[in-house]
Amino acid sequence: MSFSTLIAFAQDSGAVAGEIAEDFSADGSEWSKADIVNLPRYSAAIRTNLNQQRQSAFTVHIEHFEADRRAFATRQGYEPTPSAMIS
Repeated sequence: MSFSTLIAFAQDSGAVAGEIAEDFSADGSEWSKADIVNLPRYSAAIRTNLNQQRQSAFTVHIEHFEADRRAFATRQGYEPTPSAMIS
Protein backbone atom coordinates (compact mmCIF):
# COMPACT_ATOMS: atom_id res chain seq x y z
CA MET A 1 0.00 0.00 0.00
CA SER A 2 1.37 3.40 -0.92
CA PHE A 3 0.55 6.70 0.77
CA SER A 4 1.85 10.10 -0.22
CA THR A 5 0.34 13.03 1.64
CA LEU A 6 0.71 16.81 1.59
CA ILE A 7 -0.79 18.80 4.47
CA ALA A 8 -0.78 22.59 4.24
CA PHE A 9 -1.77 25.18 6.80
CA ALA A 10 -2.31 28.84 5.86
CA GLN A 11 0.74 30.38 4.21
CA ASP A 12 1.98 33.97 4.29
CA SER A 13 4.13 33.51 1.20
CA GLY A 14 2.26 33.87 -2.06
CA ALA A 15 4.95 31.86 -3.84
CA VAL A 16 4.60 28.92 -1.45
CA ALA A 17 0.78 29.13 -1.53
CA GLY A 18 0.93 29.11 -5.34
CA GLU A 19 3.05 25.94 -5.39
CA ILE A 20 0.65 24.20 -3.01
CA ALA A 21 -2.40 25.30 -5.03
CA GLU A 22 -0.74 24.09 -8.24
CA ASP A 23 -0.06 20.69 -6.67
CA PHE A 24 -3.63 20.41 -5.35
CA SER A 25 -5.00 21.37 -8.81
CA ALA A 26 -3.07 18.66 -10.65
CA ASP A 27 -6.12 16.36 -10.61
CA GLY A 28 -8.28 19.01 -12.31
CA SER A 29 -9.90 20.41 -9.17
CA GLU A 30 -9.81 24.16 -8.63
CA TRP A 31 -7.43 25.51 -5.99
CA SER A 32 -6.06 29.03 -5.91
CA LYS A 33 -3.26 30.74 -4.07
CA ALA A 34 -5.96 32.64 -2.15
CA ASP A 35 -7.50 29.34 -0.96
CA ILE A 36 -4.24 28.47 0.77
CA VAL A 37 -3.40 31.95 2.06
CA ASN A 38 -6.89 32.34 3.54
CA LEU A 39 -7.22 29.00 5.31
CA PRO A 40 -8.83 29.70 8.69
CA ARG A 41 -6.86 29.20 11.88
CA TYR A 42 -6.78 25.53 12.97
CA SER A 43 -7.65 24.39 9.44
CA ALA A 44 -5.56 22.62 6.83
CA ALA A 45 -5.77 21.54 3.21
CA ILE A 46 -4.80 17.94 2.53
CA ARG A 47 -3.97 15.95 -0.60
CA THR A 48 -3.06 12.29 -0.53
CA ASN A 49 -2.46 9.24 -2.68
CA LEU A 50 -3.96 5.88 -1.80
CA ASN A 51 -2.66 2.76 -3.56
CA GLN A 52 -0.90 5.03 -6.05
CA GLN A 53 -4.24 6.70 -6.88
CA ARG A 54 -4.35 10.45 -6.32
CA GLN A 55 -7.26 11.63 -4.18
CA SER A 56 -8.77 15.11 -4.48
CA ALA A 57 -7.56 17.65 -1.95
CA PHE A 58 -9.91 18.69 0.83
CA THR A 59 -9.96 20.96 3.86
CA VAL A 60 -10.24 19.92 7.48
CA HIS A 61 -10.79 21.83 10.71
CA ILE A 62 -8.46 20.69 13.49
CA GLU A 63 -9.81 20.96 17.03
CA HIS A 64 -7.97 23.47 19.21
CA PHE A 65 -7.72 21.30 22.32
CA GLU A 66 -5.47 23.76 24.15
CA ALA A 67 -8.45 26.13 24.26
CA ASP A 68 -10.66 23.52 25.98
CA ARG A 69 -8.58 20.79 27.61
CA ARG A 70 -11.62 19.38 29.38
CA ALA A 71 -13.18 18.46 26.04
CA PHE A 72 -10.16 16.48 24.84
CA ALA A 73 -10.85 13.25 26.77
CA THR A 74 -14.58 13.45 26.12
CA ARG A 75 -14.11 13.86 22.36
CA GLN A 76 -11.73 10.90 22.38
CA GLY A 77 -14.46 8.77 23.98
CA TYR A 78 -13.15 8.84 27.56
CA GLU A 79 -14.67 10.22 30.69
CA PRO A 80 -12.55 13.14 31.89
CA THR A 81 -10.62 12.49 35.09
CA PRO A 82 -9.87 15.12 37.74
CA SER A 83 -6.24 15.27 36.52
CA ALA A 84 -7.51 16.11 33.03
CA MET A 85 -9.54 19.01 34.40
CA ILE A 86 -6.63 21.44 34.17
CA SER A 87 -7.87 24.86 33.23
